Amino acid sequence: MKNIKAINSVYAYYYPEVRKIVEKVIKKFSQDILLKSIFPGLDDYHLPFIEKFINCSSKYQTGLNGFENKYFINGSSEGIFHLLVDAVFHNQGKPIYVFRGEYEGYKEYVKNIGGTVTEIDINSNPEDLPLGRWFISNPSAIDGNIIKNQKIKNLCNLGHEVVLDISYIGTTRQFRMDLSHPNIIAVLASMSKPFGLFYYRIGIAFTRKPMMTLYPNKWFKNILSITIGEALLDKFGTGYFYGKYSSLQEKAIELLNKEIGIKVFPSDILLLAHLPKEKTDRLTVKQKEYLEKYLRGGNYRFCLTPYFLDLC
Repeated sequence: MKNIKAINSVYAYYYPEVRKIVEKVIKKFSQDILLKSIFPGLDDYHLPFIEKFINCSSKYQTGLNGFENKYFINGSSEGIFHLLVDAVFHNQGKPIYVFRGEYEGYKEYVKNIGGTVTEIDINSNPEDLPLGRWFISNPSAIDGNIIKNQKIKNLCNLGHEVVLDISYIGTTRQFRMDLSHPNIIAVLASMSKPFGLFYYRIGIAFTRKPMMTLYPNKWFKNILSITIGEALLDKFGTGYFYGKYSSLQEKAIELLNKEIGIKVFPSDILLLAHLPKEKTDRLTVKQKEYLEKYLRGGNYRFCLTPYFLDLC
C-alpha cells in the first residue's frame, strides 16, 4: 500500500479566489475605523455581517431568523466551548450526547471542564435514552455526509435539546436544514470550512436563550476578520466553491483509490471522502491496521485537502 496523501483531520482548502479577496480587503482596510471604537462605537459592527450570513445561507437553511440571540464568535469552537460549559454546569446534570465518531472537540472540551460525553451509535434507537443535550454537526464530521432533518427532528420531538454545528454549510450540494424546532437550542456557524478561513476565526452563535458569557464578544472581536467575512459573502455567497470545485473531489478520490487499492466514496462535503461501515468487511487485517487513523464510528473518513493543493 502506497503512502496516503489524505489526512485524518479536516483542514479546509484556502481557495485562490478567497486569497485574492482577502488581499484586497487588507490592502484597502483603513485603520481609522479602529479609532471609532468610542465614537460612534463598534459594538454593533458585526451585526450586518450576521444578517448577510443569514440571507446568503437561506438556500441551505430555514429557521435562523427565529433565533433571538446572535453572537459573533472566534470560530465555532468558541461557541461549542461556551455551550458545553452551560451543559456541564447549568443543565441540571442532564447527559451530553454525541454520535460516535463525531468531532473530537466536543469530548476534549468536556473532559477538560470536568464533564463526560456519552457516545451513541448514529443508527441506534434513542427512545430509551434519558433526556439530555446533543451536539451534532450537520453536514456530519463523522463521514462528511448530510444528516436528514427528520433524524434531528425525532430527537427534538422526544424532548432532547440539540446544538447544531453547521460549520460545513455550503460545502455540499444544496439542501435545506430545518433549524426551526424550538428544541434546537443553538446553531453554530463558521467561515473556516466553506472559505478556508480557519486562522481568521469568523463564526456566529445563534441561541434561543441569552448566553451571557458570549455577551462581551460585542467588544472583543476582530474588526478586520469581520470585514473580510462580509466581503467574501458579498462576492461569493454560500455554495460557490462546491459548484466550482466538485470535479476536483472526483480527481482527488481517483488518486486516493490508487494509493490504497480500495474504492472509497465521495462524501457530501466537498473536501472529504469516506468508506462506509458496510463496505469495510472486504478490508484485510493489514489494511485495517494501515487505515486505523482514518476510522470514525465504524466508517473511514479521509480529508482530501492535500490533493486540492496539488491539483489547483
